[in-house]
Amino acid sequence: MALNPIARAVDMKDEMLLKFLIDYCLKCAKTYHPAYMAPVERCLAQLLKSYPDIVAYVFRAISYIPANNHVYRASHAVRASGNFWDLAHTVIPFGDNFNSVIPMPFGLGDNNNAVFTLRSQLPVASPSKTSIMKRDANSRFPRMQNEPPHEDRSYKIYVSPFQLQPVVTEGAIEQQHYESVFPHFTGKDFLNNPVVQATLRFTWHKLAFYYWLPRFLAVCTFFALVMAITVQQIRVSSLKKDQVPTPDEIAARYLPQWRPVFWVTIAFGFVLIGFEVFDMNRLRIKYFKSVYNYIDLAAFISPVVGCFMFLNTAPVVIREGTDFDGGPSQTWFMGFSILLLYMNLLLELRVFGDLGITLNIILNITRRIRGFIWIIG
Repeated sequence: MALNPIARAVDMKDEMLLKFLIDYCLKCAKTYHPAYMAPVERCLAQLLKSYPDIVAYVFRAISYIPANNHVYRASHAVRASGNFWDLAHTVIPFGDNFNSVIPMPFGLGDNNNAVFTLRSQLPVASPSKTSIMKRDANSRFPRMQNEPPHEDRSYKIYVSPFQLQPVVTEGAIEQQHYESVFPHFTGKDFLNNPVVQATLRFTWHKLAFYYWLPRFLAVCTFFALVMAITVQQIRVSSLKKDQVPTPDEIAARYLPQWRPVFWVTIAFGFVLIGFEVFDMNRLRIKYFKSVYNYIDLAAFISPVVGCFMFLNTAPVVIREGTDFDGGPSQTWFMGFSILLLYMNLLLELRVFGDLGITLNIILNITRRIRGFIWIIG
C-alpha cells in the first residue's frame, strides 16, 4: 500500500490529488488496459469509507470500456458458467469425448460476432474441484489460435473491473436463461450507467421484445375493437334524436349485426385477463405493489363488463304517451374503458427510450388535471 499513489492520497486527505490520480487511471484503463484500475481496486474499501461520492463516480466512469482491438478481446475473453452441469465436463477424465456425445454448452456461450459479458473480467477465477459447485465461476480461455482477427468486424466489450454483488432477478425470462448481472450498488444515478443501459438494451432486444410484441399487438386489437363498438353505439343512438323512432330503428340501436364483434372483443379481453392472472399467480407480492398492474387489470376487465352490459339489454315495448327507447345506456362505461386502455398503451410504449419523455409528460398531465378522467369518460 505504501507504493500505491491512491492510498497515499487518501492518507494525505488530498481530495484534489485523489481525483487527479483516479482520472489518470480511468483514462489509461480506457485507452490501454483495465489493469490500470488496480490501484483504485486495492483502495476501494478506504475510498468507500472516506469518499463515497468519488467511488460512485469511479463506478460510473469505468463501467464502459470499448475494446476494438482483436488481441485485447481474444486475450481477455471470459466464459461465464452458471451451475454445476455447465462445468461438469471440465473435471470428467474424458471430458472432450463426453461433451461431443452429450453437449453441455456454457451459460452465456461465445458469440463469434460480438463479445458481450455481464460479469466482471478482473479478477478471473479458474474453475477447480473446490469451486466447481459455485454459481459464480468464470474461466479465461485462449481464442487467438481458433479465431483469427477479422478486419471487417468491430467488437465492443462491456467491462466491470470490480467484483460486485450479484443480483439474480426472478421472472419468466430469467428462469429460462438464469443469468446474473453485476450492477453498481452505489445507489446514485443507477440507470445513468452505460453498463446498466447496455444490459437493459441487450435483454430487451434479444429476449423481452419477443414476449412484449405479441401482447402489445393483442392490446392494440382489443383497443380497436372497443373503439369501433363504442363509436358505432354513439352513431346509431344519435340518429333522428328529435323524432320518435320506429320499432325497427329502435332495434337497430341495439346493433344486432354487431353481436359477433362483441363476442370477439370479450374473447380478446379474457385472453388478456388470463395473462394478467398468470403474472399475478407467479409474482403475487410484486404484482400488487405496482399501481400499473391495477391499471392493466381495470383496462382489460372494464370493456368486457361493458360488452356484457350491452348484450344483456333488449328493446323495450313502446306504448303511446311514453318516452321512446333511446337504446343501450352503457356508452359512458365504455368511454372509461377506452381511457383506461389508452393509459395502458401509453405505459406499454414507455419501453422505448426515445418516447419515454413524451409519454411521461402525457401521463403526468393525465394524472395532475383534476377531473380529466371524468371529462373524457
